[in-house]
Formats: sequence, structure tokens, C-alpha cells
Amino acid sequence: MPLPSDCLESIADARDPSLGPLVASWPTPGGVSNVEFSTLAEWRDFVLGLGLRRAVAEIAATKFERA
Repeated sequence: MPLPSDCLESIADARDPSLGPLVASWPTPGGVSNVEFSTLAEWRDFVLGLGLRRAVAEIAATKFERA
């Protein structure tokens, strides 16, 4: 079951925008870099874009979605 986008939208309203951008460390081929999101909507789109390729076995995809 995919993560419902309304779940992430609800927390976007709770964050104080005066705190500045959300910065997260993210693994890259050369090590680790920082990814910056100006709004939680940008972060939400990034998170919802994470997923498995369709070449993955259905049982693995089901376990991934559940996790």
C-alpha cells in the first residue's frame, strides 16, 4: 500500500516556515551530500518519488510498501 500523500500534507502545515529550509544528508556515489528543501511540499514530492523499480519481485515490493 503506497504512502498516502494526505498524510505528508498534514504535517506540512505543522512546520514553522521561519525555521528555514529543511536540510537532510543523502547518500551519493561519492559519499554523502546535503539535499535542501525550501518547503515540505518539495520534501513530500521527494519522498513519494522513492520507490522500487518494477523489475523487483512482487513479494519484495509488497514488503517494501508495508515498511
